[in-house]
Amino acid sequence: MNLESSNATNIHPKEKYNTDIFSSIEKAQRELAELRQHIDIIDNQMSDLFLQRMILVEKVGKLKRVSDIPVEHSDREKEILERLTADLSPEQAADMDALFRQIFKISCQHQNR
Repeated sequence: MNLESSNATNIHPKEKYNTDIFSSIEKAQRELAELRQHIDIIDNQMSDLFLQRMILVEKVGKLKRVSDIPVEHSDREKEILERLTADLSPEQAADMDALFRQIFKISCQHQNR
């Protein structure tokens, strides 16, 4: 029995397996990088929209102060939440609710400055 040919035969499938793993990992890393790029774009858009919202919130706050209107408006917040969550799954609705409740909280704090 020739050990060199026997070892070569035994190693080859393992090397192929390792190559397949590395190829799969590289593919996953490329896909992950691409998905993260898309998320970064969305994050930038969300940041821009949030800053635009805060400018409007500041104007609303000024109008409320000069008109003696309370900053918090739970009926308006409820209407917004109902509109934004109407067509979502229960899990998505809960996430959207949590996000916008935080935005409302920040908005109220901003209006009270």
